[in-house]
Formats: sequence, C-alpha cells, structure tokens
Amino acid sequence: KERVLWMNGNAGMGKSVITAILLDKYIKRDMLAAWHFCTHTNPSQNTVLAIILSMSGMLEVTIPGYAKELHSQGDATLQKAKSNEDPMELFNVFFVNPLSAVDPPKDINGNLKRLILICDAID
Repeated sequence: KERVLWMNGNAGMGKSVITAILLDKYIKRDMLAAWHFCTHTNPSQNTVLAIILSMSGMLEVTIPGYAKELHSQGDATLQKAKSNEDPMELFNVFFVNPLSAVDPPKDINGNLKRLILICDAID
C-alpha cells in the first residue's frame, strides 16, 4: 500500500524533532531508504532538484539495482530532467522509472521489505 505521513504546522512546533525521531527509529529497524532535511541556512539544498538528487544518491546505495536502472535511462534523459526542474518529470525519472524496474527489496526471510523515505522541508 502507498502511505504518506504529512505533518504541517507553524515554525517551532516540533515537526523537525518528530522527523528526527522517526529517522532514528527507522534507521534502527533497517527500514530507511533515504532522507533529506532542508535548512533555512542553506537555501540551495531546499529546491526540488536538490531534494530529489540527495534522496536518489541514497537510493543508489540502499536499493539493489536502483543505480543500474536509473542510469539505464541515459545521461541525456537525466540531464534533461535536471535542466527542466519540473517536479513531476524529476519524480518520474529519478524515482518512479528506476524503482518500477527493480525487484522489491526483501528481508532475510524473503519477505517484502517496507522502506521509508523521509523529507523534512521548510515551513
């Protein structure tokens, strides 16, 4: 099933603290595939492109076959998506296409492994 937890609130309400607790929890359970924390002090890390590239880099390490499938789309496709900076195109090229082509990760018992992606964005 597809699931999303979306937290919304004013600055200083504790969203980032809760996100950090979830990050720690899922790292310990070996369920964390990728994460990204935006910061007020580094606006260049807060763009859609920066977030997707950051998380994609982690997926290359955490999801077997992801890097191969990502790069099998060709440099021209990857560069075009980066240049256009269209959020849906980036999402499809860097997440949907490669993740749809890899075998779902499994745990040591051969059961499908649930993986979590976490993004803590700016207020």
